[in-house]
Amino acid sequence: VITRLKGVLTKAEHGLVKSERSSRGRDLIKQVKIELVENGRGILESAIKAITKRKIISIHTDLSTGTGERVIIFILDRPPYLSEAEQYP
Repeated sequence: VITRLKGVLTKAEHGLVKSERSSRGRDLIKQVKIELVENGRGILESAIKAITKRKIISIHTDLSTGTGERVIIFILDRPPYLSEAEQYP
């Protein structure tokens, strides 16, 4: 399952990215966002499991400080469950 999130940076984070020390700012922002995902991992896994009816094997994430977008990829133990109505719209 791939999720794409737009506008994930605050105005303060945008400012940090554009500062003179933007390389360090980008690294700090990415580290904080990684920690947030790790701390909320149980909630994310529960939500994805409830929707897909599958076990989460792993989670991968990346953040673009340039575009303010983030992707989160959930690796499942098998393809997501689809009801008959979802399979044949």
